[in-house]
Amino acid sequence: LGRHQVAEELGRRAREGQGEPTPARTVPAVPDTRLEREIQLGIRRALEALGFHVSDLSQDRPTRQTEGVPDIFAMGCGRFTWAEIKRPKGRLSPDQESWHRIARDVGVPVEVWRSEAEAIAWATAPLPGEVRG
Repeated sequence: LGRHQVAEELGRRAREGQGEPTPARTVPAVPDTRLEREIQLGIRRALEALGFHVSDLSQDRPTRQTEGVPDIFAMGCGRFTWAEIKRPKGRLSPDQESWHRIARDVGVPVEVWRSEAEAIAWATAPLPGEVRG
């Protein structure tokens, strides 16, 4: 399978909560009730399957880490980004909003992902100047 086919399959598996491929079928939309940590693990696994290196920076307890630092840093396949992981209706904290604004002001890429599908879309999007046939 090509990288894009793998990405599509991983996204489908994540949406359906399955580990093995199944024939295409129509499934009613089910709300994603996973915890942020579970979504983050799915995103990490999907990106690593696509050849990315993913560093987990999230903290479950108070640390000396700067407030607002995103949950993960992902790099590979000619791209990199910081990413905050949120539940489907989760919101950024004021510290996170500030960190994202400062990063973007100096040209540092930062994303907010709510699902594996969003991370896979970022990972497989054409790079600037890339032509796909």
